[in-house]
Amino acid sequence: ARQPTPAPEAKGYTLSKELYDRAVAYSREEHEVYFVGVAYGALLLIVILAARWGPRFRDAAERASRFRFVQAVVFTSILTIVLAILRLPVSTYSHWLSLSYDQSVQSWPSWIWDAAKSELIAVVIGSFIVWVMYGIIRRSPRRWWFYFWLTTIPFTVFTAIVEPVFIAPLFFTFEPLQTRQPALAAQIERVAERGGLTIEQSRMFEMNASDKMKSLNAYVTGFGPSKRVVVYDTTIAKMTTPQILFIFGHEMGHYVLGHIVKGMVVAEVTLLVGLYLAFLWINREVSRRGQRWGIRGVEDWASLPALMLFAAVSSFLMTPALNAYSRHDEHQADVYGLEVTHSIVPDSGEVAAQAFQVLGEADLGDPNPSPFVKFWFLDHPSLNDRILFARSYDPWSKGEPPEFVR
Repeated sequence: ARQPTPAPEAKGYTLSKELYDRAVAYSREEHEVYFVGVAYGALLLIVILAARWGPRFRDAAERASRFRFVQAVVFTSILTIVLAILRLPVSTYSHWLSLSYDQSVQSWPSWIWDAAKSELIAVVIGSFIVWVMYGIIRRSPRRWWFYFWLTTIPFTVFTAIVEPVFIAPLFFTFEPLQTRQPALAAQIERVAERGGLTIEQSRMFEMNASDKMKSLNAYVTGFGPSKRVVVYDTTIAKMTTPQILFIFGHEMGHYVLGHIVKGMVVAEVTLLVGLYLAFLWINREVSRRGQRWGIRGVEDWASLPALMLFAAVSSFLMTPALNAYSRHDEHQADVYGLEVTHSIVPDSGEVAAQAFQVLGEADLGDPNPSPFVKFWFLDHPSLNDRILFARSYDPWSKGEPPEFVR
């Protein structure tokens, strides 16, 4: 009997020789900048502690006012600005790198203005957080890590609600999608309804990303009154409508599958453990090195650089675990995107694969990341893995039930 012809092997992520070389070089330089940035940031905090800058900033804050809130604002402002200035070599090189590889089109004046706004936001939010944390430390030296953690829960939810409305517009312009792209808005609404998510067209926006970047994206963000859909204008310019619908379906998957809430829970649990370890560490270090660093006690404003050093090192060490968790969620969102667009977009698997290919070419995605790069850096599955999966996932033809969207 004649043997059946084997199915052709699915084609993965491919680039031209020129793009391949640029993508590999860009990935390598990005990773080098990352490690240099982490080491340099930690070194700055060590220098600040050894040079006793913290006590000088504290003294300036205490001279400025006897009110603790004012002291928190003064101390946090000085520390934030000093760190921002000292980090300029790394941050400017990072922007230069993105310009060199044609990933950013943002001018230097615009970049400086955005950096200034970011630092101002950091000062405003940071001052409040520092004031609350040190107030709790003074009142409960042994339980501050737990009580402060409790205050972060409503703050995290509040931030998720207000960020799309008040913070994001400080950096990008958002226009109603139904005005700019009415046909696309109608199609996105169909996908949302297919997934059981109600998002009116009045909550869909086009973000003017092209003034600053070449990245492609679409996402669902916000909670309650701030819930909205955002599509980059770069995505609209470079992708077809079916491809955009898959990208949206993927992002909607994060929302429908509860990844946003689950991510907050994971973040809060991680923060709780981190705060307890920070409590143990800072008490030991202040006892051993407090006099040398000029720190009066844990409740002293001057202990903040030490806590920041602990947070920086802990975040660095936690990176692989958090990225592994993120890759799991991203894979689930890929599955959801394929399923929710299946009855709306013909050959949704091929459309998704093409969307990933366009995304990789625009972002100079690494075509062949090493096992270490996947382990440490990737918070999404590799583009090659995602394309191969998109072209092979087909429960419908096998008579199998879809995982998420029936």
